[in-house]
Amino acid sequence: MNRVLLRLIAVCFLLESCAIAEAQSGPKKTEQQEQPIDFERARELLQKRQRGEPLSSDDKLSYSREDLAGEGTHSSQTGKDKVAGLLLDFLKNDSLAKSWFVR
Repeated sequence: MNRVLLRLIAVCFLLESCAIAEAQSGPKKTEQQEQPIDFERARELLQKRQRGEPLSSDDKLSYSREDLAGEGTHSSQTGKDKVAGLLLDFLKNDSLAKSWFVR
């Protein structure tokens, strides 16, 4: 395998390990514990995007129900694909990560 692929696999294992540790330490979400949608925040983000202002990476990150497996803690395949895409985008574009990831 080439070095880039090995690095990506290592980072993915690290992220998955963190997700597993977090899932094991926190309470499982149930339908009653889910946070309601913050429509005011959603409106702010929409207006910011319509004005052409850049959205931060935190502003862009969102998960839909399809991104989570049935219990609401672990990622479904679409959630894993989303995280992998975000990670790959970060590694390709961040000035520090790009220096060792992209060759």
